Amino acid sequence: FHNMNPLHKPNSTSSFDRLQMLNLRIQNESKLNVFQDDSGFIINEFGKDLLIDLIKQKYATSEIYEVLGDDSYETLIGLGQIKPTDNRKYVVMSRESGRTIHIPTYLKQQIIEVENDVVNALSSTLVRKKIQNREDIGDELMAPEVLEYIQKKNLYRP
Repeated sequence: FHNMNPLHKPNSTSSFDRLQMLNLRIQNESKLNVFQDDSGFIINEFGKDLLIDLIKQKYATSEIYEVLGDDSYETLIGLGQIKPTDNRKYVVMSRESGRTIHIPTYLKQQIIEVENDVVNALSSTLVRKKIQNREDIGDELMAPEVLEYIQKKNLYRP
């Protein structure tokens, strides 16, 4: 499921557009699914753990991975929102080469740190800035069908 209303990005693109872009990006990925029910309502009313349980039932899986940039991870850790009792694993991607992500000992079994030069270069902020500055965006930063959607909807233009 995608983040309906990112706390650290109050003026982000609409949830609908972000969901459409996510669907376009993973349309050919056989092992990925996008939960499209009202995740925001479920989280607000019942909490994220119930949402994760519903997703596990819907897709008949026992493992759920929540993918986060290191900035979001640091925010959630700081707010105490990642706990050893969570019913999922977290994949945390560092955006800066050589940056170390602090993983508390009690969360070592749940946190998977990804260090990869391609991942390190990925940043939604970078992509938005490139679009605003009318700079070229290579396929390594964005799938062509997603870029086409952004251009068609005139997203991220100043």
